[in-house]
Amino acid sequence: MPLGLEDKRITDGSLTASTYYNHHLSPWHGRLNSRWSWSVRHNRRGEWFQVNFVELMRIKGVATQGRQDASQWVRSYTIMYSVDGINFVSYKEGRTTKVNV
Repeated sequence: MPLGLEDKRITDGSLTASTYYNHHLSPWHGRLNSRWSWSVRHNRRGEWFQVNFVELMRIKGVATQGRQDASQWVRSYTIMYSVDGINFVSYKEGRTTKVNV
């Protein structure tokens, strides 16, 4: 069952990012099948996109897509989670941090 990112049950205020290029490429546009998308201000390592689910959730999969009208997409990412919003832990499979490529 989708958690509400695409259909906006997760509100715009629950989406944040390290940077964004402009209003049309802001974090609240970082949803699947949106007319717009999230895009960073500068293409560099360490940029991040964050979803605050407000309550504890079990995530069983993550779907991503590139921008519909430009050659912009994320090549790889790691998933991190936090219970308190301050201390984040990388998702691991076994003892190795899982990197999605």
